[in-house]
Amino acid sequence: MCPKSSLRNLENCSQVAPVVKKTFPWRLLSLAVLIGLFTAGCGSNSQMPPTFPVRGTVMVDGKPLAEGAISFDPADGQGGVYGGPIRDGQYAVDVSVGPKRVSILGMKQLGEIGPDGKPMASQFLPRRYNAATELTASIEPQDNDLPFELSAQAPANRR
Repeated sequence: MCPKSSLRNLENCSQVAPVVKKTFPWRLLSLAVLIGLFTAGCGSNSQMPPTFPVRGTVMVDGKPLAEGAISFDPADGQGGVYGGPIRDGQYAVDVSVGPKRVSILGMKQLGEIGPDGKPMASQFLPRRYNAATELTASIEPQDNDLPFELSAQAPANRR
């Protein structure tokens, strides 16, 4: 702890160290999913595309993904985004028909409490499953069962 006289000038206090933790922006993800859902729901009900149940499992290195999120974006960029949580390797979302880009975030608890009083977590899956997703799916006008088998390891350099 720095003496009170040093609190005004923290640069002179050798006991202060910056703490930087990688946390997952749950609020940002929630906002993105809500915006996607509202975008899909803009206008009258007759303008909303019909949705169909999409369920499945998400396995990472052969084990169920404990906690995360999944989203289905239209492959052509036109239309709403649909998504929801993944818990204990299971997800269930209603999604419109057609080809989709699938993004999956995998969360790992850090064992610390953040400034907002909630547990801190970090996203651990490679970008090829989320920010630069390579995952795709085709949603049919029926119940859809879509399992995903992922690896937490980044791919070796391709030549």
